[in-house]
Amino acid sequence: MATTSSPELALAGRRYLALALTTSTTSGPAWEAADRQPRVVARHGDACFVDWRRHIEGGTVLRPRMTRRWMGSWGSIAALGVVVGSGLWVAPADAMSISPDYSTSDSLNFAARAVAEALTEKVQGEAGFAGIQITNTGVELDHVGPPTTQVSEAIAASAGVAANLLTSAPGAPADGRVPVVVRLVKRTLAQMASITGQIDTDQSRLKTEGIVLSSWGPDITSNTVVVHLSNYSPANAALITARYGDAVTVDASSQNASGSAGRTNDSAPWFGGDKIDQGSGSCTSWFSASRAGSSVVPTAGHCGAGAWTNGGNSVGSVGVRQFSGNMDGELIFASSSGYVWSDPTSTQRHVTGVSSTDTVGTLLCTDGATDREVCSVRISATGQSVSYDGQTITGLVSAFQTWSQAAFSAGDSGGPVEATSGSSSTIAVGMVEARLTSDASRGWYMPARTVDSVFGLTVKTS
Repeated sequence: MATTSSPELALAGRRYLALALTTSTTSGPAWEAADRQPRVVARHGDACFVDWRRHIEGGTVLRPRMTRRWMGSWGSIAALGVVVGSGLWVAPADAMSISPDYSTSDSLNFAARAVAEALTEKVQGEAGFAGIQITNTGVELDHVGPPTTQVSEAIAASAGVAANLLTSAPGAPADGRVPVVVRLVKRTLAQMASITGQIDTDQSRLKTEGIVLSSWGPDITSNTVVVHLSNYSPANAALITARYGDAVTVDASSQNASGSAGRTNDSAPWFGGDKIDQGSGSCTSWFSASRAGSSVVPTAGHCGAGAWTNGGNSVGSVGVRQFSGNMDGELIFASSSGYVWSDPTSTQRHVTGVSSTDTVGTLLCTDGATDREVCSVRISATGQSVSYDGQTITGLVSAFQTWSQAAFSAGDSGGPVEATSGSSSTIAVGMVEARLTSDASRGWYMPARTVDSVFGLTVKTS
């Protein structure tokens, strides 16, 4: 058995010596422990999936604690894997010898987002798929049961798609491959979405029992549906748990959501990020779009119907509006352009496309009229249902600003959520919809592709 030198693993307070197979080895486990033998649960080519669940309690994914003296030893290794608790770890070994943080570095996060999108496209229809998120070590793919050949091949094909984005990123792997983590979990994303839908249906009945829901939906990190109540109490939490079992986690705090309804001297064709006003208050214009040949300025539906202005200039009137079910949006029929405001307000970005996924851990920017462009806004969960302004809206994405800066304030509703690329371009990701009433650094957005689909829009590019 051909092996490299043996780095140490720090697992739940215990230390194990691991032997890593080189690519010339085609059989046997990818790791061997000093005191016990692991069990290979799956193999595809050079990728081994090894079960350590007999040894380690809990479901935390751990990675090898390595020093720079091991860097030269990993170049010939294709992939390694180790299961920790309920989780399975697999990644290019040569990428493990350094410690870049994909969760905080804008350039590394943007590269990881590209890998996550490519991976999602390949495996989201796979039966065991349980979600994808970006972590500090790279991209994590959750799966129920041992990963299939399809998943292994998708990892191999996707890990290097962002090589060109990593060339100048500090701390990036030399081989240009973003590490991919696979974690074994209990529930698929489809199962969690089904539970979310059941809670949608049960909302009115729960209210008659004194349980007022604020927001709920799949949480990839905990692999449960997390429920937030407007009136948390241990008794109410116990009722929810009794009804839905351990598939649901009730957050132990009360929470209320509200619409973010609340730069200023633009003119047609209108930019995304404009402050738009009417008698009932102010909102923000979304990415410019076209619908059946007509130019439109979209914004949030809870902002209200009627005529809108900007700095005293007429923008236009709402022609199509939906504030219920799977949409909180409306269309103002007016001339618009393929640009959004940046900061300061005299600069702009050109829109290059629409995001196809919303990956947990992705860093984004919001661009509302009140808070203006605020970046380092991290996706925390997808497929969320949220009650605000008298309606329950489904299919939202929750996000938070990583250093608690306001990003979803009153007046930001309808504004762009974007993935910026460099200083002049951006990708449409979503529309600001609601905020946590007590904390404007936390809020929800509607995915851009959902807005496009419901209203039959094409986001304008430039």
